[in-house]
Amino acid sequence: MNARIVLTIAAGTLALVACGFGQAPTKLPVPEAAIEPEQITFALGRAHQTIFTLRAAYPNNTALEHYTKALPEPWIRCDYAPEWDSFLDATVKPTRTIHQQMHIWVNREERRSLLLAMRYYSPSDCAPKPLNDEQEVIVLEHTGVDIDEEIRTFKLKCPGRPVRSNSTLHPDAREAVRLASSCRARAGERER
Repeated sequence: MNARIVLTIAAGTLALVACGFGQAPTKLPVPEAAIEPEQITFALGRAHQTIFTLRAAYPNNTALEHYTKALPEPWIRCDYAPEWDSFLDATVKPTRTIHQQMHIWVNREERRSLLLAMRYYSPSDCAPKPLNDEQEVIVLEHTGVDIDEEIRTFKLKCPGRPVRSNSTLHPDAREAVRLASSCRARAGERER
């Protein structure tokens, strides 16, 4: 192979590594009650996502408590959307309601950020509270991040407020996730 080609490939590889290409994710355990955790890497190895389900009654923050303890210094938790919020998701058919809370941690030394999203899904007529105990948890870590730009862009408040405990996992948290009834049926029961 031509020496110029080898040097070009080597220089390109070093440049990608310097930009965060292929960096391993921060080693974080999932909560013990996590159901079917999946991990994927994308964005040329600069983004790592873990997704799983917890059987936990709304509004549960077991995942927030777990990751607050699991992320050591120099990680700092920032408030992004620290309260539970509900909104319609029209990107899917039928339209559904998402009940969501999100937090971001930043690690200035390592140029990393980590987003934690906790979500419940309901039919579109179920806001403001879901009637199921299926919490989807998404943990998304980015490497090679400009931390100051991220704080400005997302209007983060760092450090975040203290974590309030609201963690009651469903008694059958290790069983497969099941949805027993629709919001409309439950709404009808409440009207009686």
